Amino acid sequence: MIVVGVWIICFTFRSMLPAVGRVLRAADVHELLPPILSTVPAWELAITDLFLGDYGNAPLAVRALFLLGAPASVALLSLWEARRLRTRHGITLRGALRR
Repeated sequence: MIVVGVWIICFTFRSMLPAVGRVLRAADVHELLPPILSTVPAWELAITDLFLGDYGNAPLAVRALFLLGAPASVALLSLWEARRLRTRHGITLRGALRR
């Protein structure tokens, strides 16, 4: 059982890198897809947390920081990435339609 357990752990960790490298290759579809795909779920989770009210006992400032801090930072990083792609490489969302 120990040998099988060690083999399963090694197999799991060795398969993570190719899975991330090959399965999650959204940039192969279009270079602006990763910023879009990262922003949408971050805001969806924030809206879900807003309606579930899991932070009911926390002060208002802490709740606002927890609810809006993460999706706002993800959105700002995504906008920065999109801007860098546009200014350095000329990649725009409209350019995807001309391929």
